[in-house]
Amino acid sequence: MKSVFFVLFLVSTTINSYGQSIASDNGVLFLYPNENESARSSNRRGSYIGTHPLGESVAEKLNKFESEYTYYLKSSGAYATEEKITLKKPIYNAVKKVEKFYLKKVLKAEITNEIAAATFNQVLDNAIKLIKFQTIKVESDLKKLDNPEEIIVYLNEKIKFQPES
Repeated sequence: MKSVFFVLFLVSTTINSYGQSIASDNGVLFLYPNENESARSSNRRGSYIGTHPLGESVAEKLNKFESEYTYYLKSSGAYATEEKITLKKPIYNAVKKVEKFYLKKVLKAEITNEIAAATFNQVLDNAIKLIKFQTIKVESDLKKLDNPEEIIVYLNEKIKFQPES
């Protein structure tokens, strides 16, 4: 009887974890909305404040990105502090790596500010959308990528979002 329950548990877990994303033959990863997403936390959310060297549109999207991916937990005690919690850390770290990459390229005048802002805006748009999806495959792929240019190609070209039904 225990083995039957174990097999049923294993099958349901496998179906649940792989049912949300489908890789196609040409390497594109199709993502479907995650219906099991928990309600938004009442904790203070992260934010990006100030101007950004790549422009106002990047600053606005970074603010949205930070508010979606980070929040702060209050601790109790004599020296109460807030602990920053980052959701989907591999995606968050990949976007931050791309941001540093573009800032260095613009400072060295290897790329124009407009081109960097346009491409980074697309990366931010896709990262903001990813928060609503089950991204186990995406996170494992991003952990393997170290080069910012590969991360940009992955986030901008390899991921396709399916509309909500």
